[in-house]
Amino acid sequence: MEPALKLDHYEPVPNAVLPVGSRKRKQRVPLPVLICLMAALVVCCAFYYLHQQVVAMHLSLEIGIMERQLAELQQEQEYLLLSLKEASRLTTIEAVARQELGMVDPAGTQILVLNTQQHLNPDTGGWMDTQAEPNSHLFARIADWLNQLLPVGGVEAGRIGQ
Repeated sequence: MEPALKLDHYEPVPNAVLPVGSRKRKQRVPLPVLICLMAALVVCCAFYYLHQQVVAMHLSLEIGIMERQLAELQQEQEYLLLSLKEASRLTTIEAVARQELGMVDPAGTQILVLNTQQHLNPDTGGWMDTQAEPNSHLFARIADWLNQLLPVGGVEAGRIGQ
């Protein structure tokens, strides 16, 4: 056996005592727990992404339905505007008046004379009970004379068909 190589100078290593108890060691989370937490986080993110996709699909379906309703309402509005223009034309109004309401063109000119003066007598109770003077106005006398001369079917109030 050979002796070990001897050093020329030897420095002794001081026995430094390190305080083992005063220095706290960091406790690490075990690796399986970290893996489980990361997996749970990934699963939660995946479910959130799926939820967002479902909500987006639902909203796009609602948009499609609303667009179809808008198109139908615009078509109905155009139809109603056309119907309004058609109904407000004078030819259409005249046709409806002739067919449904019995409108006819006038055959001749008729004059209706009204007595505008009311002869009220406070003792009689109203204008219906009073007797107005027949043909008291010049125009009424002329109209009476013309009606007798040319019978065109003039009508006076209260004397229809006479």
